[in-house]
Order: sequence, then C-alpha cells, then structure tokens
Amino acid sequence: MLLMSKTKIKLIIIFFTLSTFFSCVPSLVYSPSINLPPKPLEKDETQILGGVGYFLETRPDRVPSKMAFGGEATIRHAFINSFSLQLESWYDFSNNVEDGRWGLSLASNIVFNDSSNFRFGLMPIFATAFADNSMEGGGCYIPITFWFNHLDPVNFYTALGPVVGIRDITGENKEWGWGIIMNAGCGILFQNNITLNLELAFIKQVNEYN
Repeated sequence: MLLMSKTKIKLIIIFFTLSTFFSCVPSLVYSPSINLPPKPLEKDETQILGGVGYFLETRPDRVPSKMAFGGEATIRHAFINSFSLQLESWYDFSNNVEDGRWGLSLASNIVFNDSSNFRFGLMPIFATAFADNSMEGGGCYIPITFWFNHLDPVNFYTALGPVVGIRDITGENKEWGWGIIMNAGCGILFQNNITLNLELAFIKQVNEYN
C-alpha cells in the first residue's frame, strides 16, 4: 500500500493534550490518511494494512521539512455490516529531529447506506502523538466518507471533515489549532483478500499558538 499526502500549511497543531509532562521536541508528526477499504467490511471481516507515506509536522517552522517520511500499520474489524473499529499506528523514519516520534489512533467506520455503487458514512478518529516514550498530545478528525464503486476492481473514495487538537493549554502559550482535511484515494482489489490503496490528503490548518 502506498500513501501520499500534499499540504499547503502555514501553521499546524493538531493534538489533544493527554499529559501534563512534555519533552522539548520541537514538532510532532501525525498521519492524515484514512485508507478506506474498496467497500465497507462485512460482519466479522478483519483487515490488516501496512504502508509508507509522508506524515505532517505539527510545527513545520521548527524543523527542516514540512513532512516526514514514515510507516504505518492498521487493523480494522467489522462487528456488523455497517460498523467497524480500527486501530492505527505510525512511526517517523526521517531525521527531522533526534527524538523517536510516533502515534496511535482509534477510529470507527459507520456506514449509512448499502448501495453497490455509492455509499457514505462517518469516521470519527481520535489520536495521540508521542516523542520517544512521552505522550505529547492528541486530537480528533471527524470526516464524512464517500465510496464510488463504478470501475471494479478499482474503487474510489473521498472524505472531508474538521480537525482540532491541542498539545499544551496549561501554560501561558496555548498550543492548539484547528483545520479541515480532505482525503481522496482508491482501493484496487486484486483478489478477495488483497488490495492496494493509493491516497492523497489535502490539509488546511490554523495554528492558534502563533
């Protein structure tokens, strides 16, 4: 699976604070991808994904690059045809900072209709970001999702929704921000249990810290 992302960002902070202790790492990384399956999972189906791509820096003005190359892994399971849960993790392979940066997210995929050609749903995502073993912050992204299944075995999807997060609101400088993310991708079904995902993520965010 190949993940790609584009961004035009002035300022970014996208993580919700879950700890009162912070390291001095200048920037965190997060994955904006959603990697929808070619079609919603059916009851008791499980999907495992692994991929590489570019993650976004929360403070691009503090590091050499606005993006960081890394890898991610996802596992999702459907409890019923219209509802599944997923756990995702990502890790930064770049040398933008000395710290090891990574993250975890938990998401649900809710499907509102069951048309074979067009589906839509909701995918709330809640994430935390780490630097080495220190929990640095977190955030949430709540996109509306759409599937367009007209060109089997290639199935297209897109998503759009708000994102908000905080790194530290306990000090004098309130590190938080908000924005909008749009995802666009396709899933190519090679066999019943093998797919390839290609995805772009477009982000516009505002860093209220600055």
